[in-house]
Amino acid sequence: MRGYAWYAGLLASVLLAGRADEALIPSAAAAGAAPIAKAGVRALHARCVEAMVRSACVASKDHSAAAASTPASPVVMLAGVGAVDARFYAQLRSAGDGMCEILVQPCEQAWEGSACRTARALWAEQP
Repeated sequence: MRGYAWYAGLLASVLLAGRADEALIPSAAAAGAAPIAKAGVRALHARCVEAMVRSACVASKDHSAAAASTPASPVVMLAGVGAVDARFYAQLRSAGDGMCEILVQPCEQAWEGSACRTARALWAEQP
C-alpha cells in the first residue's frame, strides 16, 4: 500500500500540471496501465485522493466498530453523508490507503450502481 506522502506527491504533480482530469489510478500508474477512461470517474478518484491527502476522508477516519466488522445491514448511515451501501463501504475501509483505487472499476462499469453511488456520496463534488 502506498502512504499519504505518495498520494500527496501524485496530487501535487497532477494539480501543478493542471491535468486533474487525467489522473491515473495510483497502483496502475506504477504498473504502466491506461488512465481512467471516464471523466466522471477520474474526477471522483481525484476527490478521493485529495480527501486522503488532506486527512479529510470520512471512510479512512471512521474508527467505529460498525466500520470494522462485516455489515449486518445492507445500508449504513454516515453522519454528513447519509445512507450508503454497507458492503462497499466495508470494502473501502478494508482497502486502507488503496480505497481510492477500489472505486474505479465499479464506477466505470455502473455509474448509477450502488457501489458508485456510495463513492459519490463519500466524495461528493463541492460547489
